[in-house]
Parts: sequence; structure tokens; C-alpha cells
Amino acid sequence: MNHANKPEYLSYFHFNIRSLGKNKHKVNDFFLMTEVNPTFIAISESKLKPNFIVNSDIPGFNFVHNPSQTNSGGVDLYINSKLTYQLRNDLSLQHVGCESLVIETSTSSGKSFIIGVIYRHPTNAFPPFQDSFIKLVTHLQNKNCEYMIGGDFNTNLLKYHEQSNAPIFVDSLASCSCISLINKPTRFGKNCTPSSLDHIYKYM
Repeated sequence: MNHANKPEYLSYFHFNIRSLGKNKHKVNDFFLMTEVNPTFIAISESKLKPNFIVNSDIPGFNFVHNPSQTNSGGVDLYINSKLTYQLRNDLSLQHVGCESLVIETSTSSGKSFIIGVIYRHPTNAFPPFQDSFIKLVTHLQNKNCEYMIGGDFNTNLLKYHEQSNAPIFVDSLASCSCISLINKPTRFGKNCTPSSLDHIYKYM
């Protein structure tokens, strides 16, 4: 789970949930325990199919999703029901090997704000995905659009100083005025090496 706050009341949470059907109760429990009322809840690896029968409702939120054609992946957004929004399919990544979901809403001052969630399948080649994502944030920069985009990118930012995809990716995004809000491990435990595969980016 990652969390990032946006001034003017917008807040964004990302959960790499590994099956919404099995683990949605953990999302409900988290917000009950923390007494946080988020604006957006982004879900990656929901594993929902196009005609899913899982109860996806969370009171007070509208739900939109983009299913995966495989047994993994899939992305969803829960949007606070007090907000108006529109789907921006034109901003979704047109790239084989990932799912994305993008909406447009506005801040309390009326300024347009883009919210997105992405899942990149780890078996898919990274450079074409990188090109697609940088093209998206460059477009948003040219339009002077504020945005927050998170998800499971399946590239480890903790290996920034090693031979990996991370240095070129992060440096390319920085040139587009796009910064990562996550600088800590997002996965760790007794049986795995700490990693940061789940990212949140914003226009700085």
C-alpha cells in the first residue's frame, strides 16, 4: 500500500491487492482502522474478469475497472462519490502487456486533475512500456495538467544505482517534471528481498 496526499483535499491510495475478490475486506479494514476518508483508491492486480461477479462495492465510492485478459493484472479505481469525473480512455496506455485506467476530475479550485492506475505484467519487455509512459507524462506536461498516477510498474526503484531499468526510467521522467513519491520498500517480509515495484508519480 502506498499513500500520497494532494493539497486541496485530494488524496490517493494504491493497493497491490493480488485479487480484489479475496482481499477487498483488507481495504475496508484498513480505512476503518485509520479513520481516513480517501478521495481515490487505486487497485492493481485486481484479477477481475470482464464479467466479474465479485462484490466490489465500497460505500461512498464509485467504481471503475479495466480487466485483464490473463490470470493476473487488472486495475480499478474507487472514486469518492462526491466528485464528478470522466473516463479518459484517450490517455490510457495503448501498450500490450499492461492495463491502465485514467480519469479526469477537478480540485476544489476547479482546476483539472488527472488520476491514473497502471499494472505492467512483469514478463513484458520494459523499454516499450517506458516509452509509452514517458509519452503520456510528456503529453500531460505539455498540457500543463496536474496528475497523480500509481500502480505496479514491476521495476525496482531500490536498484536505482545498479544495472537495471530504474536509472533511465527515473531520469527520463524527471526531465518531464515527473517525480516519484515513493522512496521506501513497498514489499518486504521474511521470505523476500525488500523491493519497490509499486510507484506513485506526480507532476512537480
